[in-house]
Amino acid sequence: MRLQKNTFIGLGLMVLAVAAICVAWRLTAVRDPNTPPETHQGATAPSTLQDNNLPQGGSRPDLATPLSATPPADKTPPPIAATTPAPNKEHATASALQELLDDDAKHTQARVMAMTMAVTGSDYEQLEAVNALRWLGGQDAQKTLVKVMASAGEEAATEARHVLMHLLTEDLITDSPAPFDPSLWKEAIEAAGDESEQEAFMVLLGAHPPRHAVPVLLDLLESDDDNLKQLAQEHLEANTSGEEITTREQGEEWLTEHLEEQEKIQLEEEQELAAAEEGAVDLPRFAELKKLEEEEAQKTAAAEEEEKEDQKATEEKEEEEEEEEEEEEEEEEEEEAQKAEEEKATEEN
Repeated sequence: MRLQKNTFIGLGLMVLAVAAICVAWRLTAVRDPNTPPETHQGATAPSTLQDNNLPQGGSRPDLATPLSATPPADKTPPPIAATTPAPNKEHATASALQELLDDDAKHTQARVMAMTMAVTGSDYEQLEAVNALRWLGGQDAQKTLVKVMASAGEEAATEARHVLMHLLTEDLITDSPAPFDPSLWKEAIEAAGDESEQEAFMVLLGAHPPRHAVPVLLDLLESDDDNLKQLAQEHLEANTSGEEITTREQGEEWLTEHLEEQEKIQLEEEQELAAAEEGAVDLPRFAELKKLEEEEAQKTAAAEEEEKEDQKATEEKEEEEEEEEEEEEEEEEEEEAQKAEEEKATEEN
């Protein structure tokens, strides 16, 4: 009986505990999530369920109504800190940026706002700013995206990487007049994250002339990251026609020779173009002269070949004559030997 009594008491306590937890959960769930809890200097905030906090008239408010929806006039919640803005403030900031983007006369303001938001804003604001920079473009936007890649959270950094790749590809395809920025490329590759993303940037870099790509790869060749260093060496080989480059000195020497060769080719092309334009832009006559030069060169080559064949025939004839002379000498020697033997035989007889 005693054991049975204790069992009933234990079950009763468990039921009371579960009921208390349910009530506490219900009270917590109905609180407005966008309203911060009240704070009071020097004292603990009173419970919203105590009798001294009931509305005038003594009736308890319905639990379906948020307890903090209408705070007392003398207990207004403090303003939300700027470092942790509520969602509605983030949306307001994004809307303000969109309004600037929609106004062609305010694109400069939009650019400044987007660049600032991308670096200092919340995760949501950074994503909105990155999307705006995709549309605005320009090298200042690209530099800002590199900063986001290096310092932002994973989602914003990934989106910034994709947008930067898009802008760099667009510059390459449209032959952008903006000067090539080696430091931007170096920092972008270093901040790209994993090895596959770094290699994607290096492949795009390789589409530029060696005079642009090779210096960036030489900088990366001196990286403390062994994987990045190995990637740079592989792409140096691809961008130098298979040259094996392991040091900056080797790369700079190759680049100097390459630039000199390119300069020589360009000079020859300019001279040919100037020669073509010299005679009152008589291109047909220039083509005819070019054809005559080629024919003359072919005749010269044929004459040289014929001369070589004649010389070869002469040498062969001389060799044949020498062989004939040697044969005649051998025959004479044989005849003399035979004659000597006959004379000797005659004397003996």
